[in-house]
Amino acid sequence: MIYISWYHQNFPRIFGVFSYIINPIFIYLALTKSKSQMGNYRFLLVAFAVFDLFYSTNDPELHSKFFHPVGVLIYALFLFIHGASWSIICQQCLSGNDEIRELIRDEFMEEYHADTRNVPMLAALYWNAPYYIQFRSWLGIGLLTVISFYAMTIMIKIRAMQASSTMSKNSIRLQKKLFLTLIIQTCIPIFASFLPTVLSWYAPIFGIDLSWWNTNVATVALSAFPFIDPLAVIYLVPSYRNAVLRRKDPAVASGSATQGKHNLPRIFGIFSFIINPVFIYLVITKSRSQMGNYKYLLIVFAVFDIFYSISEILTPIGVTGNKHGFVVFLTEGPFFDHPEFGQHVMSNRCGFISLSYALLIIHFAYRYMALFHPEKIPIFFRPIGIVTVIIFLLAHAASWSLICQQCLAGNDEIREIVANDFLNDFGADIRKIPMLAALYYDASDYIRIRSWIGIFLLTIISLYAMSVYFVLGFKIMRKISLMQTTNKLSKNSLRLQKQLFQTLIIQTCIPIIASFLPTVLSWYAPIFEIDMEWWNTNVATVALAAFPFIDPLAVIYLIPSYRNALLRRKGRAIDDSSTAKTRATSKIASYTQDIHSHH
Repeated sequence: MIYISWYHQNFPRIFGVFSYIINPIFIYLALTKSKSQMGNYRFLLVAFAVFDLFYSTNDPELHSKFFHPVGVLIYALFLFIHGASWSIICQQCLSGNDEIRELIRDEFMEEYHADTRNVPMLAALYWNAPYYIQFRSWLGIGLLTVISFYAMTIMIKIRAMQASSTMSKNSIRLQKKLFLTLIIQTCIPIFASFLPTVLSWYAPIFGIDLSWWNTNVATVALSAFPFIDPLAVIYLVPSYRNAVLRRKDPAVASGSATQGKHNLPRIFGIFSFIINPVFIYLVITKSRSQMGNYKYLLIVFAVFDIFYSISEILTPIGVTGNKHGFVVFLTEGPFFDHPEFGQHVMSNRCGFISLSYALLIIHFAYRYMALFHPEKIPIFFRPIGIVTVIIFLLAHAASWSLICQQCLAGNDEIREIVANDFLNDFGADIRKIPMLAALYYDASDYIRIRSWIGIFLLTIISLYAMSVYFVLGFKIMRKISLMQTTNKLSKNSLRLQKQLFQTLIIQTCIPIIASFLPTVLSWYAPIFEIDMEWWNTNVATVALAAFPFIDPLAVIYLIPSYRNALLRRKGRAIDDSSTAKTRATSKIASYTQDIHSHH
């Protein structure tokens, strides 16, 4: 047995136990508590639960003909082909032969104290290997990527069923809930399986060391999938949820979710007010001398996080989508009773999203200049540099706010169109509430055109920022690799550059996941008639509020001098020695040492 860490060893087993408990309960609920309108679809839910049980054991409106013998046979054959194709690709393209085992033997021995020749393994080697090994690795990962993206494409293209006039309201409501359940069931493997595997496949191509992620996050996420999946279905289907909670009124359950959605942003705001000042103190007092003026950029980001949290508390928002488009509205706060003025405040609050993109661009630009043109770094902190940075930040924020105000502001026509749906969903008159909206269908040409223009412009700003991150990030990564081979920097300076770059990568991933993805999903789901109301209300708004307190936590954890100060450790020497002693028993403690020993 190769021991890596206690949670790497135990979490998959714990999740497996949970899966064995929850999936049988889910099967019982699907068979006994399903409404008649669900029909044979409940058998597909049961099949998925049975699959989840086998997955844990193995862990390292539908047409009636679908359930006839021919349909069942085709279904089974399709599943078998999918599973077999993936297995064959792994066996033929990624199996570990003697040559691969020899290439990685030394590093594997240093990391895990085990001989690769005695360990079952699959591997993809992109660089520093014979042509045959590289070719089959690229081929295997390419084929697995095609299979993954083809599956994701099919999932994304599924549209919400348009109920015919002959269907009862209960049937229409059930179909919407089942489709929403399918969307969530799709998101779970995307985040717990697809993203971890894709990151593991492609990070080495760009020279990014994700060993800690692969060992402690990806493997745990893969094992969590089979017990999270039935939990999501139980929660989303009212008849199952109410049976578990012994409730008779569905409204009671929805109330708890709404209450939680209102409270979490406030809790995250309090965390932000506590953590960011601590982070600023650590940056000022515990930064190493090699960090130079970059510490001031970290402080600026922490100050921004505090103001971001203030805006979240003053302008708490809700998001809803319907057949017309999506609506962003204030749920409470000092501007709630002032529709016009509150609308302007909401536009400015949305500008914080673009402001976070701009701050990250500045961070990437600074790291790029520090490596490629270090003699120009002082310009950042001269008056002209400071003025330029401020103008850039204001331009980013103002552009987003102006687009929201000019293209998405709620006028009388928009309020009238969404009034009935909003009243049914929230029991409030939208004509008296500050709001922004994009209506793609069933509105005048003027409303639809300005909505499309607004969303297009916001998308352009977002994609341009993401492109800058990837381009500069790739160049920085290549430069660090070159410096490592040519020994142009001292080991301490090179180590710090790698730590700061990895920190920047994590700082970038946080707003992408907590800001970019939730907003893009909210914008584009209504275009494809996908009902994301539950996601918008209970996930997107909470994720936006979580960003400003998660960001400083990630930086504190990734920079050893900050982490050691917070944990009352006595600096790098102690950290390194403890790492050497506990390499075989704690992968977390060896994360910093991994950077030191490999680079």
